[in-house]
Amino acid sequence: LASRGYQVILPAYFDADTPAQGRRLVNARAWRQAALDAAGQLAARPGVSPGRVALWGYSRGAGVALNAATLPGAPVHSVVLVAGGGEVDGNLAGRDLSFLLLHARRDEAVPVRATLSLADDLRAAGVAVEVEGLDFDGHQYDLVTWCAVMGRTRQFLESRREPDHAST
Repeated sequence: LASRGYQVILPAYFDADTPAQGRRLVNARAWRQAALDAAGQLAARPGVSPGRVALWGYSRGAGVALNAATLPGAPVHSVVLVAGGGEVDGNLAGRDLSFLLLHARRDEAVPVRATLSLADDLRAAGVAVEVEGLDFDGHQYDLVTWCAVMGRTRQFLESRREPDHAST
């Protein structure tokens, strides 16, 4: 994405809190905050339109992105979740928020049904959702599949891009 002109921040959310057995909720909150802080920092950079800031997550990172993006006031409009599931807490109707969910045909870590259930929950909560299956079996993608994921991510983000003010 960076090679295509996108500004990318990849927060090391695992460093946001010391893992502690039995403290998954505390860790998840710290990880969510790391994602929100990164999105906020990127949106505040000179020349970056806040409307062009997105969250992107793979596997557990997809859960972090989901939890961050669905908070009221989250500084993002586009979210890409790869090999992820999760639950939607609350009503998102009226928010300019779109999701792209990508999943492998058969994923031993995150079943397709978890991704499809999340898509249904997001739609019921009032946001736009696109779901696409990948031509791959498993959770640890190969290079060809990662290239497809990044290409589809770029296509999704470009479809959500607001027009440049210089060209209007």
